[in-house]
Amino acid sequence: TRQDVVVAEDLFLSRYQLNLLAERLILAVEDFHRREPLARGLAREELREKVMARSPSEVFRAALAEAERAGRLVGEKELIRAATHRIELSAEEAAFRDELEAIFRRAGLEALTVDDALGRARVVERAQEQRARRLVKLLLDAGVLVQLNDGLIVHRDAVCDLLARLQVHKQRCGPTISVPAFKELAGVSRKYAIPLLEYLDRQAVTRREGDLRRLLL
Repeated sequence: TRQDVVVAEDLFLSRYQLNLLAERLILAVEDFHRREPLARGLAREELREKVMARSPSEVFRAALAEAERAGRLVGEKELIRAATHRIELSAEEAAFRDELEAIFRRAGLEALTVDDALGRARVVERAQEQRARRLVKLLLDAGVLVQLNDGLIVHRDAVCDLLARLQVHKQRCGPTISVPAFKELAGVSRKYAIPLLEYLDRQAVTRREGDLRRLLL
């Protein structure tokens, strides 16, 4: 009957098939949460590869939409999570998260890699390292930490303080700043200044104009 047929963009499949595929997606996400309880969710493309790699993308999107309509899965940008999933930290994990946050906060604008932070936290055991990396990811997802590039991370408070200083510079010295002046204003070496400036360019806070940066904030 017409009710038994679903249109997935330009494709047709039965309601039974759609429900079956949606259930497979739900089970895969729930299994992921059991294995990675500190992760917000599973990447959309990774979910497709795990469950429906051989299916047309239209069918995957239709099955995912069905699971979301049923209130079983939730899409958050490029992540998919179970609707019931909540990240709950033990007292030990919460304390470890706070310790890692404090390490990045103390570093200021001298950005750290995850390995730098683990070294300062004296993480040596493999299990503790894996947990620490997941906790850093949690802090990044929450916006507490800011990723400058693939390796370097700073605390958001340091970025907010930098933006305030750039506003003062704009008021006092005009709408452009050189790299040497930026280094002095930020109190960092070129090693950190360039990744910071490139991050600010991507955030449309600055725009590169020759050897200068125009302040857009």
